[in-house]
Amino acid sequence: MSHLLYGQCWEDADRLVEALAPLQGSRVLSIASGGENSLALLAEGASQVVAIDRHPAQIALLALKAAAYGCLDPGDLLVFLGAWEQSEEPAAGGLSLAGPQSSSPAVGLHRLELYRRCREQLDAASLRFWDRQPQMIGAGVLQAGRFERYLARFRRWIVPRLADPSGWQALLEGLNAEERSAWFQRRWQSRGQRLLLHLVFSRLLLGGLGTSPQQVLYGKGSQSRQLVERLRHALIALDPAENPYLHWILRGRFGAHLPRALRPEVVPLVRRNLAALRLQTTSLETYLASTHPSERFDRFNLSNLFDYQSPLATAELLGALRRRSAPGGRLVCWNRHADRDCRLAPPASWQDQADLAAELHRRDRVFFYKRLVVADARMDWSLAGEVCDQRRRPAA
Repeated sequence: MSHLLYGQCWEDADRLVEALAPLQGSRVLSIASGGENSLALLAEGASQVVAIDRHPAQIALLALKAAAYGCLDPGDLLVFLGAWEQSEEPAAGGLSLAGPQSSSPAVGLHRLELYRRCREQLDAASLRFWDRQPQMIGAGVLQAGRFERYLARFRRWIVPRLADPSGWQALLEGLNAEERSAWFQRRWQSRGQRLLLHLVFSRLLLGGLGTSPQQVLYGKGSQSRQLVERLRHALIALDPAENPYLHWILRGRFGAHLPRALRPEVVPLVRRNLAALRLQTTSLETYLASTHPSERFDRFNLSNLFDYQSPLATAELLGALRRRSAPGGRLVCWNRHADRDCRLAPPASWQDQADLAAELHRRDRVFFYKRLVVADARMDWSLAGEVCDQRRRPAA
């Protein structure tokens, strides 16, 4: 079974739920990735969430998280996953930026005990995977992905060189917009700091160490410049004190503000609807080709899948998705590096909801993405299949 690429989801689940609403009674096809966003969709009352991922380890991760939601109370769940070190909510300002980034032996042993309470709920493949990963479980599985390890290096080696710990602490504990702007201007004006950020977010390091080389293959222009600009927006226009993703990047733990699926009021909603979750280890293309054409979905959560694909492959997949969309269907995806939207889709298949996407992206607390795409299935989609069939025919 492959290694984990992601220990958690790195798309803002609040924006995802807003984009796909209403979800009550909907059938949803969702890229599993770290798992939380598929669980957040369950909490909204979807009649079925089919979570797929081509990487078996990501499916094993979601299976483990689903088992934990079914077996543990919200406080123990957060400790088990690695969101918190104790089941009580962290006090405001109580989580130090300069504090240790590894769990104590006692917390690690407690997580292993919690795992023993969950393991009987796992399928055979997931059980084999996790029984061989006691260190990963002891550290908290939210820490376990390749991308989270990259962020840990960023936290250890780069963050202190961008601003001293006391400066970051003040930012994360609450400054108004004017104070945040002054903070940014005062602390991040040196050429050395800008060069350091551009290096960390470059294709070479981000693709080679953080995600995968294939993910940055199709990007154009300066990807690091885009990421730095989005980071500036996250630090000034939005409030870092309320941004759980930024807290994790800088501290390696969440504080009182949590991603949607981990909030104590949402956990019971997920648990109540766990029977609606289906897991499939496969690619999206294979899943669509291997299931019956009559199987339709109301909503599609595609993560940043199209970053990995050529324009032609994206066009063909958009056509296949449209043929499997129920009337009134909607898809959501993020662009991290490549420009992939429904302008590539077969004619009369998808309609971009550009205004809605731009408004949601303005409030998106994850700064890795340059663009959010929201699109609705068009009523007239008769040409979609014809265009895709023509593309597959050999040239005369």
